[in-house]
Amino acid sequence: MMLKVVFALGLFQGLIAIVILLSCRCFTGFPFGAKLMKNPTYRRFFKYHCYLWWPFFASVAIHVFLAIRWAGFPF
Repeated sequence: MMLKVVFALGLFQGLIAIVILLSCRCFTGFPFGAKLMKNPTYRRFFKYHCYLWWPFFASVAIHVFLAIRWAGFPF
């Protein structure tokens, strides 16, 4: 069961990392990013960038704790 939770958290972290990257403020400096900023849907999504980090960091902390508990400390 714990291994399934660790795996699911890893998948969640990969997906949320992609979402964080797509909402990054540096993204708008590229030519395609400037076009995206004209889209109202993207602008609504863009303003939540800072809030996306909280579930990501919580997921990483839980993932690390459960992985160490399941596999042991690597040293």
